[in-house]
Amino acid sequence: MSNYGFKQAIEKFNFDLIETPVGDKYVAEAMKKYDAALGGEQSGHIIISDLLPVGDGLVTLIYVLKAMQHFGVALSDFKKENLYEYPQKLTNLELKNKLNDEELEYINQIALDMSIKKDLDGRYLIRNSGTEPLLRVLVEAKSNEAMEDFSNELITKINKYLN
Repeated sequence: MSNYGFKQAIEKFNFDLIETPVGDKYVAEAMKKYDAALGGEQSGHIIISDLLPVGDGLVTLIYVLKAMQHFGVALSDFKKENLYEYPQKLTNLELKNKLNDEELEYINQIALDMSIKKDLDGRYLIRNSGTEPLLRVLVEAKSNEAMEDFSNELITKINKYLN
């Protein structure tokens, strides 16, 4: 669940962005399918396809340092000039059982209706956890206030539906 600002930065540089389900396994599969050179996810898994089929933190660090030296720019300066990180909030709601597709679709419709009504400048992602009985609700918006407002209202509506 990479930050929405990352997606905008990728588009700014005219790179192709392929979104996958959460998990480096899915990132690696998509990279192979689309012959991509670089992939990763917010958790820090970065895969460089020419080297390894999985992420390696030390190899990634070496490549980042080489790029900084090559372009003569500090990583903090590059980030400041090219990436606006949207404020984000991830809420984990405990479930007795995973939600089925119909229940997830209903909750996503609630979120869609809210995003249209509120003209959300950001995004939301609602999904079952792949590892435990949780509903993960990620909200990102241009401002912290808008993110908190949307997230709080959405969580209230989801809890009302679940109970």
